[in-house]
Amino acid sequence: MYVQCGIVQSGRLIFKRMPRKDSFSYNLMIDGYVKCGMVSLARELFDIMPSEMKNLVSWNTMISGYLKLENEFESTKDLFDKNNVTTDSTKALATCLK
Repeated sequence: MYVQCGIVQSGRLIFKRMPRKDSFSYNLMIDGYVKCGMVSLARELFDIMPSEMKNLVSWNTMISGYLKLENEFESTKDLFDKNNVTTDSTKALATCLK
């Protein structure tokens, strides 16, 4: 809730202190960072998020965050590359961004 309201520091502290994090809590933080224009922090959290917790919401949030920034195709491609997303998916994304 704090991050959604723009109070990023408080949200971050609560998230760090959570004894058990799930995909919902990760996705809320990632979405909050993106909405506050902190896409690089969202990406850092996405990168440390356990792969089994990454879902459609996680991916869509990161992609939409990069699309809000100008000239971030390379960052989006890097997101796919580091998460072993197939080359065909990356090509499809490139086609959509043209």
